[in-house]
Amino acid sequence: MPITGHHLDERGRVVYEITTSTPDGVLVENLPADQLMAYDPESVELYQYFYSDGPGFSLGKRKSRNGQIQLKLEHMIIHYMEEEYYDAALDIIRKTVTAGRKPSRQILLSLFDFILRPVVNLRKRTAKELFLMAQEAQRILFYILESFGPDVFNPIWIIFKPNFLGRYHERRKRRETMEMDQDDDDDEPYECSLTEFDDIWDLSAHCFGYVEPRPRYQLPQDDRRSMKEAAGHVRRRMVLDILITVLEVDLRNRRASNIELEKCAFLDMLRKDSTGNRSQFDRYLDIIFSAFGYHSEKDGEPTKLKDASAAEFAGRLLNMLAVLSYCDNLVTPKALVDQTYRRFLKLDVDSCANLIEIIKCTTFLSSICDLYLSDSDCSCVPDQYMHLRNGRNATFLVEKLLHFNMKTRPINLESLEDIYRHVMIVVWRYTLYMNERLIRCDVTRTRENGSRVVLNKQVSSITDEQKIEIIVDGPDALDHWKQHVNEMIKQVNVNNNGQKSEHDQILERQINWTIQLFQLNM
Repeated sequence: MPITGHHLDERGRVVYEITTSTPDGVLVENLPADQLMAYDPESVELYQYFYSDGPGFSLGKRKSRNGQIQLKLEHMIIHYMEEEYYDAALDIIRKTVTAGRKPSRQILLSLFDFILRPVVNLRKRTAKELFLMAQEAQRILFYILESFGPDVFNPIWIIFKPNFLGRYHERRKRRETMEMDQDDDDDEPYECSLTEFDDIWDLSAHCFGYVEPRPRYQLPQDDRRSMKEAAGHVRRRMVLDILITVLEVDLRNRRASNIELEKCAFLDMLRKDSTGNRSQFDRYLDIIFSAFGYHSEKDGEPTKLKDASAAEFAGRLLNMLAVLSYCDNLVTPKALVDQTYRRFLKLDVDSCANLIEIIKCTTFLSSICDLYLSDSDCSCVPDQYMHLRNGRNATFLVEKLLHFNMKTRPINLESLEDIYRHVMIVVWRYTLYMNERLIRCDVTRTRENGSRVVLNKQVSSITDEQKIEIIVDGPDALDHWKQHVNEMIKQVNVNNNGQKSEHDQILERQINWTIQLFQLNM
């Protein structure tokens, strides 16, 4: 159900415009926003994702094209890059792009080469100077994306090595002089720097410091020249930032229909299973969750979040996966939720909080939290509410938030950390429920004199009955939840013979503080 716009109706309500293609033409139907949010919140999230400017690029803003960069000028740029006149080469590229001339494939690859592994004689340039110029090359690539759109980057995706899809991609080779040793002046051929990686997932793994258990393509470590560059780790992340942004813009540009979304570049990077569906996400999720500290069981306890930059990139990749799961027949939604949930279980509470903070798809996160609570210890849940555990429509009920979720316990009740994590997930589930049903949007209204005014409207799909249920039953449910949590704390303390470490005391204060804040928010 694609939403393509919104406006105020004559009653002052926010109304979503739903566009449907029929054999007779395009049918536009108007539905009140609160009604649509109540029974199809995913479509509202898709609308918010697709019709925002996203990663800083206006979808409608594209420069008029004045043709390609002239071949003679292209040769000059490549020659300058080879001779290490980087300032001049970057200046020419910037000016030609500003003039509306689309860069060639060779120019794009040269910019990526320069960021990842510049041909460098350190007697001419300092490492700091080279890194500053690499940042300038990254800015130029972003400007190219803003000016000409994501299609200009299509040749980039076929540069990666033969990947898991079983196709042999075209690979570009060019001869350049590379000073491998001060006493050796022999020319040595090598491939474009992007061919060091199997695909964007392999590049992401190297950016996050994750070692894949079964590499798709065995490349000798000596041939990964970008790994040896000064600040190589930062350089790889600069390239990953560009490529993820290209994929995000490409995905948004294809928002018009499911047929267009099937052509998005990101979907081509997801392997199909034996039935032709995209339901196997283990490799991608292992790489994504490594940025949040995820490890397999044999590696022992989960580690902390590696760094904010890695988590941001991982979150953007997972956001795109979640968005595609909302679209009909592109990826298998249940498989993505189930496989994400298995990794969510292995994160500590801080990593879970970081994940929930970064992921934009609220209903996707709600499904994961629901799975966790439904799989928890339900021995304290009253019998009359047990039907809410796996009920088909229980996700939308306030009753489940107050009378089921708040009576669950962790499966493994061994430490205060288990309790703290469980308490946080109960709170997150309630908060996500409210976030799904409350949005703010800007609406343009034309006055009688012809002037326009932008109004900021809040829309809520929470019914009066649900509000009354929260007001009437909420305080008692919270009081019972406090007692329930205190009993769990006492049980853990008894098992530990009443001994509390300094860390346990901190955790107990955090648990009580979380409950108090939740009570104030409710």
